Amino acid sequence: MIRKPEMHISPMFTYPLKRLDLVQAYVCELMPTRFLGDALYFVTFINDATRKVWIYPIKGKDDVYPTFIKFIATSVELEKDINIKALWSDNGGEYTSHKFGDFCKSRGIR
Repeated sequence: MIRKPEMHISPMFTYPLKRLDLVQAYVCELMPTRFLGDALYFVTFINDATRKVWIYPIKGKDDVYPTFIKFIATSVELEKDINIKALWSDNGGEYTSHKFGDFCKSRGIR
C-alpha cells in the first residue's frame, strides 16, 4: 500500500523559493514487474522552486540513503554556491535513520 504524504506548506519558507531551498523526496512502489536493473521502487527528488525532477530506480527502500548521496554528488554539487536548505518527505523509515539525519545535519539540510 502506498502512503500518501500529508500536504502542508512549512512555515519556515516564504514563496517564491530560490533553487534548492526546498527539495521534496518521494519513494514510489512500482507494479509487480521489475525494471531498470531489477528495481522495484523509484525515488524522486523535486526542486520545489523550479519543479525540476530527478528520478532514480532503486531495488529497495534501504537504497534511498546511498541514492540521496549520489543525488547530492551528481546533481546538487554541480550548482555553484547553492546547497539544499531543507528536505521534505513523508518521514518514512527510509528518511529517519541516524545515518541519514547525521548526513543532512553535516550538510546544513533541515
